[in-house]
Amino acid sequence: MDFVKAKTFKDKHTLIFSADLGLNLNNEIPFYDEYTLGGFLQMTGYPKDKLRGQSMASASLIYYYRLKKLPFASSWLKNVYVGGSLETGNAWIDKKKMSFEKLHYGGSLFVGLDTLIGPIYMGYGIADRSDNGDFFLYLGQIF
Repeated sequence: MDFVKAKTFKDKHTLIFSADLGLNLNNEIPFYDEYTLGGFLQMTGYPKDKLRGQSMASASLIYYYRLKKLPFASSWLKNVYVGGSLETGNAWIDKKKMSFEKLHYGGSLFVGLDTLIGPIYMGYGIADRSDNGDFFLYLGQIF
């Protein structure tokens, strides 16, 4: 179950809240279909799909600011954004062990570009209980 709410202010400031809940109510989910977290805006700072389980919960708050059109921008570069995220979540093998006390926390700082080939995001993410942060480069829609 996903929930996403976005609000833009003064054509430049955007705030996005998202929450996601996945529960296995019946039989065990096969390994290849388990819920996963990790990667850009899904527990940034952890590698993609690092957190895995039969149940999952996550939430994030994302802010970005659209910069003025840059003087060097051409027809291939439409907009430039700077932003950041605060994220929390976890995945559990056993839904009986789901607990707010066992949540992981993370966040990111990023730059986004609207280009002719699609949106491009690059930045740095960090998460608790992770050895170190992660630089990332992501191509494609995030919502």
